[in-house]
Amino acid sequence: MPGHTDPLKSGSFVSMSKPSAGLCLRAIGKPMNYLVEKMPLLSQAELAQLFGPAPKAPATGVDAGFRYRNAFMLLVVMVHVVRLLFFPDQIYTPFDLSAAAMDQLPQYFQYRGLYVLLVAAVYCYSYTKDWYFDRVALVVFAMASSSLTADFFNIYAFIHSPIPAATLFFILVRVAVIACLLVNAIRANRAPARPCSVFS
Repeated sequence: MPGHTDPLKSGSFVSMSKPSAGLCLRAIGKPMNYLVEKMPLLSQAELAQLFGPAPKAPATGVDAGFRYRNAFMLLVVMVHVVRLLFFPDQIYTPFDLSAAAMDQLPQYFQYRGLYVLLVAAVYCYSYTKDWYFDRVALVVFAMASSSLTADFFNIYAFIHSPIPAATLFFILVRVAVIACLLVNAIRANRAPARPCSVFS
């Protein structure tokens, strides 16, 4: 029609259907500013993930060797604790020590037996209840390694030569236990689902 301007071509229709940003902000006013100020940037779940402990590495498969290593270590601990608590004289017989040191050794070995029993109890609880097992396994491995190293210089150095077969056998058993502790610490993320038993 002459003299009539199409609103689609002139852009007036577009401008009418799409108000400017300034007009929206003036229309909304303070309520929008209040919501922006009061709205948290992160939810409580996101904050917990951000500041919480790092998630464990996903397990690639359950290690069936845990039950055998745990059974072996538990057997060794039981035998060792019984020897330390009830038969300490069979342990220090091969040592070339003074009479005063010989008198103090039984009490020392009894304390040592209680210490081993306590560490074993914490280790079993950590494994069965999944109580920081990855950290506890690493700490117990370090304690067992340092204990054997200290015994070489403080106890085994005073053994009559040659070393008795029973003492040498028990040293090798302790090395095997330390190896089992290391493997458990490395494969802590592949342990069976907890709660479980020590032999699971």
